[in-house]
Amino acid sequence: MGKSMNDADRFWLCMDQPTNLMNIVGLMEFDAPIEFERLRATIEIRLLGALDRFRRRVIRPVSGLGAYVWSKDQAFDMRAHLHRSGGRCVRHVRDSRNGRRFT
Repeated sequence: MGKSMNDADRFWLCMDQPTNLMNIVGLMEFDAPIEFERLRATIEIRLLGALDRFRRRVIRPVSGLGAYVWSKDQAFDMRAHLHRSGGRCVRHVRDSRNGRRFT
């Protein structure tokens, strides 16, 4: 099925609540323009190729009891996770789950 979740990952997951979102965000700034598809491919090869965890999702026990496991996400699509600002300065970001604004 999948790999059992370790204690640190389970702790992080349990802290994720609607009022305490445990999002991981990165911002990349470049000195010169870069082709977006090239950036996406580079991240996919270097990061996702080396760290399989980023292509996995959490499976919770059906009964609510038992171990959480990491399972390969068959529907994973990098395009849902990598976004560009369109060349303008980003002043704020909205959480895709609840629309809350981060400044």
